[in-house]
Amino acid sequence: MDKEHTSRTALCRKEAECQDPVEKARLAFLIGQCDEKVQAITVLMLHFCAGLQHTQDQEDQQQVREELRCFAKDILLKVVCLLLLLRNSLAAFLVLA
Repeated sequence: MDKEHTSRTALCRKEAECQDPVEKARLAFLIGQCDEKVQAITVLMLHFCAGLQHTQDQEDQQQVREELRCFAKDILLKVVCLLLLLRNSLAAFLVLA
């Protein structure tokens, strides 16, 4: 993009200094081509950024899912431990009764 900007600036200077109408038209055409290249590069950059954002979002979602799985496993483990504790307490109560 910097190269095209530099080329466009040089072409604009030449066009401003030029007196020949045919050469001015040629330079204007080349300036237009530079503008089209910059627009095409801009569109490609936007697509690249959108793809990058999508990839990052997918990674973030995957990380959240993994965190939720770990949280669910932790909760399940705690529930199982509480049930075992409750069973043992109930068994001890029944022995004493």
